[in-house]
Amino acid sequence: MGDSDLRLRSACAGQDEVSPSDILMVQHLIERCLLLYMDCEESVRTIAQHADVNPIVTRTVWNGLVKENREFFSAYERHRANRDDLFSSQALVAARAKLHCQKQRNENSISSNPPN
Repeated sequence: MGDSDLRLRSACAGQDEVSPSDILMVQHLIERCLLLYMDCEESVRTIAQHADVNPIVTRTVWNGLVKENREFFSAYERHRANRDDLFSSQALVAARAKLHCQKQRNENSISSNPPN
């Protein structure tokens, strides 16, 4: 664990300041989370868990990115919503297909074994 890791964890607790390179590192981690379609809270939890970064630091950097790139984040949130809708639709179609296959199997089973 490096010095910058210690500064990030202790930052906002009054123990130390966050350097510009620390902010760039958190920004890079946020960008990686964006590629995985995470929202702010998912990113904060993931970065805290895997990079041991103070959640306050991550939220602060996230908010700064949103402030500087409002159009991007607006489009990103729309895309996430559309993506969620698409996955919900795909799940619904898959469930309907599964039910249809089960119904077909049941009908085939009944027709191949007529009652005596």
